[in-house]
Amino acid sequence: MCRLVEGTFHLLSEPEGRILPEELEFTLDIIKIKGYFEAVFEVRPPFKWSVRNTTTDETIWSAIITEDDCQANLKQKPSQRAKHGAESTNSQVQDLSEKQLLQISKMFESEWMQVAIYLGLLYKDLEDIKETESDVTMQKFKMLVKWKNGRNRGEATANDLWDAVKDLDVLPSEVQRMLQDLMDRQTAR
Repeated sequence: MCRLVEGTFHLLSEPEGRILPEELEFTLDIIKIKGYFEAVFEVRPPFKWSVRNTTTDETIWSAIITEDDCQANLKQKPSQRAKHGAESTNSQVQDLSEKQLLQISKMFESEWMQVAIYLGLLYKDLEDIKETESDVTMQKFKMLVKWKNGRNRGEATANDLWDAVKDLDVLPSEVQRMLQDLMDRQTAR
């Protein structure tokens, strides 16, 4: 257990793995939304993890995760046990449905075009959407659908959307809560 004060921290691992988010700013609001890290490794444990303060580069916490730690986690969550390695794990990840995208789009206000830029859409894409659709809610919905359609299957999840927009200063708290709820449900499966 690591109790952190507010600040910006970086999670490092040995051997190196893909850790999302790579850097997390700990504030009371952010911790409520995303109070965990996700790590993906292509090798088996053990792993050494450490949390470093990005300002001072001081190691705040470190631990070694063993294969037994991972096995204990599998025993607690048998429904998540992978039967076919990475393929099985990836098949559990669900892209956001159009219904979910519509619900999210209704929560955006005037910042929706900034969201589009964070999602990697071009200004021309926004102009095309606005030109072909007069209803603002449907413009926002089409923006999210365009983002989803531009990604590979399994890469348009609530977590992917959150990772893309989490640094946007004007993101409505309702969107944050809904994405966190969707991520929590996906994790519980």
